[in-house]
Amino acid sequence: MREQFEEWFKSTKSYQMLMGMNYFKKDLFHFIDGRGEYCHSSVQIAFMTWQTRQAEIDQAYEDIETFAEAHERECGFKAQIAEELGGRKKQIVKAISKWNALVSILTTMDMVIVPDEFHDILDELGDVLRGVTK
Repeated sequence: MREQFEEWFKSTKSYQMLMGMNYFKKDLFHFIDGRGEYCHSSVQIAFMTWQTRQAEIDQAYEDIETFAEAHERECGFKAQIAEELGGRKKQIVKAISKWNALVSILTTMDMVIVPDEFHDILDELGDVLRGVTK
C-alpha cells in the first residue's frame, strides 16, 4: 500500500513543492517501521489522507460488486417469473379454447343426452385449469 501511495504522491504538486523546499535533499519517504509512519510530517498527513480515501474507494468498489450481484439475481428472478407466466398464458389460451369448444357444442345441442365428447372436453378443461396440460 505504501508503494502505491508513494507512486501517486510523486505525481502531485504537493510533492513537487516539498522537493523544491527540500534543501538538504532528505528522503521524503523515509518510513519508521516501529511507529508505522513517515518521518516527514507533510508526507505522513498525505499518507493518512490517502489511506482514508483509498478505503472509501475500496468500499465503493465492494458496494458496486454487491449491487451488480443483486442486479444479476434480480434479472434471473425476473426471467424465471416471465417463463412461468409464459407457461400460465399457454394454459389460459388452452382453457379458453376448451371453453369455446364447449360453448360450440352447447349451442348446437338439441338433445337431452350429453355426448361423450362434451364430458371429455370438460375433463380436459378441468386438467388445464388445475395446471395439468396434455
